[in-house]
This record gives sequence, structure tokens and C-alpha cells, in this order.
Amino acid sequence: MRQLDTGASTNSRWGIILAGGEGSRLYPLTQRWLGENRPKQYCAFSGNRTLLQRTVDRATAMMPPQNLITIIGANHRRFLNGTASQIPGRVISQPTDCGTAMGIFLGATYVYERNPDATIVILPADQMIKPEKKLQRYVEHACRLAERSPDRLILLGAAPARPETDYGWIEPVDRTWRLAPSRPLNVKSFHERPRKSKAECLIRRGCLWNTMIMVCKVRMMWAIGWQMFPDIMRRFDIYRQVLRIIHNEGMIPSDGSPGQHEEVALHQIYRDLKAVDFSREVLQYMARWSVVMPMEDLKWCDVGMPQTVREALAMQGGRPAFPIEYLDKIRCRR
Repeated sequence: MRQLDTGASTNSRWGIILAGGEGSRLYPLTQRWLGENRPKQYCAFSGNRTLLQRTVDRATAMMPPQNLITIIGANHRRFLNGTASQIPGRVISQPTDCGTAMGIFLGATYVYERNPDATIVILPADQMIKPEKKLQRYVEHACRLAERSPDRLILLGAAPARPETDYGWIEPVDRTWRLAPSRPLNVKSFHERPRKSKAECLIRRGCLWNTMIMVCKVRMMWAIGWQMFPDIMRRFDIYRQVLRIIHNEGMIPSDGSPGQHEEVALHQIYRDLKAVDFSREVLQYMARWSVVMPMEDLKWCDVGMPQTVREALAMQGGRPAFPIEYLDKIRCRR
């Protein structure tokens, strides 16, 4: 994809790709298809680009490639199949899976050490979005909003196609967003994976699907961490100081991978670190500081269930990489 020409401010924008999840609900598919339990972000459901590679394409179309931080799981490098060198910026393996919040704060630690005035774009690696160009415009709009309002967390919300019980929902204060799509709205509340009856009600109330694509100043994310988890953030702050020493001493390997000192420090930080889900344990308390930008004119899905795999295939086009009847035999737990 061609990078958007958004001016000099683009250099202060960083991307954090979240690719550390296990995606275990689709293991029955990957086991039957690939002969192993492979996280969904490392799968090419159609064509030759995995969900992670598509997310990297998405990110590098919106910011300098060197400003990209990709967070993967402890044992995920084997799924990259030699593509690690094709992922620009830094690829960081979490020592243990501690949830989305720790992945976000780990990425923010890298960015904060390099540029405390940066704007960060957080992109989950397990999504399908069409058309990409429209997403780029929404992210550009969100970046400009974050740069004008550094104390706000901007979320991109997708127009719901059904009363989905497996997604998070965002309830804006103004329910008439369809009259003026893309207009930023204050957030009233968040609803995580509601029951069917509640989801039906949320659609009627003009709520949006939470894509977990977020934009804010890195200082804002750093402040959220300190407010919510001061003990954990003390660890990340120590790690930030280690990164500064490593950077100042020129001890970063030429290939951009973490060196020995960084790996040791990272394992110390993650020792006994508790798992924290950003949606359930952070966003629920951030409504008053959050803004949602409705995206009505694009298709979005989180690839995590048989139904959404089908949606992703329809959005991608082309021939599925596996016999489609495999999806009929999957029973996913919620």
C-alpha cells in the first residue's frame, strides 16, 4: 500500500500492532487445516497474506515503517516463517501472555522512551477491513483529533450489522451519528460481550461495535496505566530506563531485534505479571475520557469465530485456503 502523505506530523506517529493472542477458539480449524494449533493472526485464510501481514500493510500505509512496534506471543516467532525480517520496526516477544493491556503498555513503553510526544495508533492483528483506504482516512482524522486533544482516547467504532454477542460495544452520548458519520462523539459507556437481548437493545440505542483500533498521545496511554495499575507501571518505567541506557550506549543489534540485556530486563518485568484485558479492565473506566468515531461506510470483522471467518473470506474474495466445510464442524466456546 502507498503511504498517505499527511505532512511532517506523520513522523511523530507510531503504530502498536497487537499480535500476542493465542486465538484458541479457532484451534479446531487450524488443527484440521494446518495440522497444528496456530494463532489466527498467522493464518492466510485466502491468498498469501496472513492477518498479521495485512495489518502490517495497513500500518505502514499510515506511518513511517520504522515507527512500528509489533507485539507477539512468547512462542510465536516460529509462525513467522522467515517473515520477521519483512516486518519493519521492532518485533517484541512477550515472555508470557498477560492480556491485551500488557501488550499495549509494553508497546507504549518503547514509544515513550523514543518519543514522549508521539501519537500512537493501536491495531489488533486479527481483523479484516474493507476498504482499507477509508480506514486510513479515519485514522488520519483520529490522529489529528488526538494531536488537538491530547487528553482524549479516540476509538474507531464500526456500524453493527447484527446484535453480535461476541464483540464489545460502544455507546455514544449522541445516538444520531448516522446523520453525520465520522463525527467524533463523546462516549457514554462500554458494553463487553453482551447477551443477545442486550445486544439487540444496543443496536436500537445507536451503539457501535468496538474495533479496539485506538488513537491517543502516548503520554495519555502512559497516564492511563499509572492511574489504573501503578505497581505494574513501575515495572514498565524501570524497563523504559533500561531501554534508554541500551539506546544511549548503542547496544541495539543491527537487525533491530532485542539484545541480551533487553531480553533479561523484559523477563524480569514479566515475572509474576498478572494478565489484564484492556476492554474489560481499562476501557470500562475510561468513558469520560474517550471519544468514538463512527465508521459507517466500511466493512469490519474480528476474525475469531466460524461466522466471522466466513465474513473475512467474503471480504477478501478469492478461494479459501481450506475446505470451507471445515467451518461447519467447529464448535467454539464463548
